[in-house]
Amino acid sequence: MSDYSSGILRGVHILDCTLRDGALCCDSQFPDMFPESLVCALSASGVDVVELGFKSTDKNFPKSKFGSLRFCDDEYLYEHFAKLKGNLKFAAMIDVLSSDMYGRIPFRKEAGVVDILRVCAYYKNLSEMVDLLAEAKSKGYETAACLMAVSTLPDSNIDAALDTLCSSSADIIYLMDSFGALLPQRVLSLSQRYSFAAHSAGRLAGAHFHDNMQLAFANSLSAAIAGVDIIDSSVGGMGKGAGNCRTEAILSAKFSIAKIRPIMVFIQNYLNPFRERFSWGYRPEYAISALKNINSKVATAFIKENSVGSSPRPADFYDSLFAR
Repeated sequence: MSDYSSGILRGVHILDCTLRDGALCCDSQFPDMFPESLVCALSASGVDVVELGFKSTDKNFPKSKFGSLRFCDDEYLYEHFAKLKGNLKFAAMIDVLSSDMYGRIPFRKEAGVVDILRVCAYYKNLSEMVDLLAEAKSKGYETAACLMAVSTLPDSNIDAALDTLCSSSADIIYLMDSFGALLPQRVLSLSQRYSFAAHSAGRLAGAHFHDNMQLAFANSLSAAIAGVDIIDSSVGGMGKGAGNCRTEAILSAKFSIAKIRPIMVFIQNYLNPFRERFSWGYRPEYAISALKNINSKVATAFIKENSVGSSPRPADFYDSLFAR
């Protein structure tokens, strides 16, 4: 059997975000045993961290519409995942824009399931991110700062954000290609800056890429070459819009193809049937949104409005964004 593994990823940790980013496709409404089976497959395949979902309240997310992993209540997580943890770390995310978690982050108990709280925000909400990171740190969690849409920021704002985050309570500082707009050369440059800033401050650097231009895997390898410590991925690339770097691809590059059979079994038994109901992955519209450097939700809305009972209309989407 040929060995596909590469030394590029030696020492890099893999965080699987299928149950969080992938949940955006289905409002966290997963079939029975889907999450638990996924965690078992990821553990057997060598993933280091599994992100279980969001920390949210029902103020903005009605519990009648959203599944349990939209909220990640400690009691639910303990019941379903504590026995599966083994050597894994578990993470959850707080979105500054859609969260009502200020002053409501629970203390991390010794028997608690979540180890890492990740806080995501846009540049304009940097101060709110810093406040939530401080609260999470004070409650006993490892913390990660996920500054979104870095492709839209000038270098001066990126440098200012890195200065702020390196002085914050963040243990990990993430490069987030939220719109899937970054090319590998730019990723290499940015990842070097993030890694240097984070490591100089005694922090770790992470990277998260979307697959709008089918570059999430290439960008992940560029980030690893540049020295990041953690790379995000999802099984089957499951995620919002075009999705993410595929966990099975990044694990094959880190270890070998022999390591990923448990994930292939999960895809066959759980993910493929699920995908018949929910759609994600590359489409020309998502590449166009990345070239325009805008949120892929614009493409998603266009696809939903214009593809029912008809063929995709990428040229019409192009014309709606770029004046001819």
